[in-house]
Amino acid sequence: MKILFLIQENLYKEIRDFFNLSDEIKSSYEIKDGGSQRGYTGFGKESAAGRSVGDLKEFWHVGRDNLDNPKNIWIDDLKNHKKLSLDLYNQFDSLGRDIMELIGIGLGLESNFFNEIIENGNSIMRVINYPKIENFNTNSLRASPHEDINFITLLIGGHQPGLEVLNGDKWLKADFSRDEIVVNVGDMLQRYTNKYLVSATHRVTNGEKMNTQRISIPFFLHPRSDFLIKPLESLLGSHNHYPDPITADDYLNQRLAEIKLK
Repeated sequence: MKILFLIQENLYKEIRDFFNLSDEIKSSYEIKDGGSQRGYTGFGKESAAGRSVGDLKEFWHVGRDNLDNPKNIWIDDLKNHKKLSLDLYNQFDSLGRDIMELIGIGLGLESNFFNEIIENGNSIMRVINYPKIENFNTNSLRASPHEDINFITLLIGGHQPGLEVLNGDKWLKADFSRDEIVVNVGDMLQRYTNKYLVSATHRVTNGEKMNTQRISIPFFLHPRSDFLIKPLESLLGSHNHYPDPITADDYLNQRLAEIKLK
């Protein structure tokens, strides 16, 4: 775990230089028609489902490096970008596998139940920059209320406050230290467990810290792209909330379209 935190701190320092470059330079690393699954995505391009205004953020995506499509790209001017990114990705990936084993046990399954399902999954590490904004007047949030698409999300404590989680009808602050990792359930796991595990609604608010840059690095753990998401029979009970099975890839593309990345 200490290695994971150290790698992240080093990546923070390196990637901050990239985000402070001009929009013209940054946009040269944007993959057109790629659904923002790799490389750079510009400020304000992503918006939560049902929202007409974009979030106040930009980000860089790194994925599994042995996949041909989509394929990672790297920032040439940052000499350690590739190594630090892949090292951190692999640390997250290993931790995610361990957590999925615990979730399997909690669901009454074998500890290795999810291993094949997430093997070579299209998991994503997102390096998010919430730029410094002075005298802002906007209807946007840094990140509007949303649920994550994937199985689980791993997030190390950010450099600035702002993360909140919805509990009933109340928003609770989810500030935690930079040597802790928070885990939340995403929509794919909610579907697969027939709402036994519920996806967490969360947001990143505006506030006093809008005049400072905020960087965070979540890891979105996905099943493999061809995995058919249909509720586990052991959790169907008297009602199937998701009677129409869908592959992980089709579901991902459907959701990317909703948040204006496709």
